[in-house]
Amino acid sequence: MVNKKALKILFKRYWSSIGWTDTYLTKEELDYAKAAGVMFAQRELCAGL
Repeated sequence: MVNKKALKILFKRYWSSIGWTDTYLTKEELDYAKAAGVMFAQRELCAGL
């Protein structure tokens, strides 16, 4: 079962009642969501150009 607090943090980061958002999380929120398995560290991908 998904941790409701972690899921709320995930939605806080990416979604609001008016659509997509760019809200930032605290380190504690991100760590909590990562530990619950609903978020992961951001990585930048390169096309190899």
